[in-house]
Amino acid sequence: MVADLKRQGVTVAEVVRAALRSEYSRRRQQPPSAPADLLEWLHEKHPPPSDYRRRRLDTTDRKQVAAFLRSRFRKQRPGSDAQ
Repeated sequence: MVADLKRQGVTVAEVVRAALRSEYSRRRQQPPSAPADLLEWLHEKHPPPSDYRRRRLDTTDRKQVAAFLRSRFRKQRPGSDAQ
C-alpha cells in the first residue's frame, strides 16, 4: 500500500495532513444555518432540564403575549413590598 502510494508520487506527509484535515473538519461541529436545524442542534448540545415545562404561547398573537407579560410582571417578588 505504501509502496503503491510512493510510486504514484504521494508522500506520507500528504496523506497524514489530509487525514488530519478531514478528521478536524468532521469533529468541528458548526451550527447549521436553517433555523429548525439550529434549534435541534442547540437542544442536542444543551438539552432543557428534566423539569422544564414548555409554555404554550403563540408569539404571533400580540394580545396573548401582552397578557403573558402582564402576568409575569404582576407576580410578587420575594422581599418586595409592592402590591
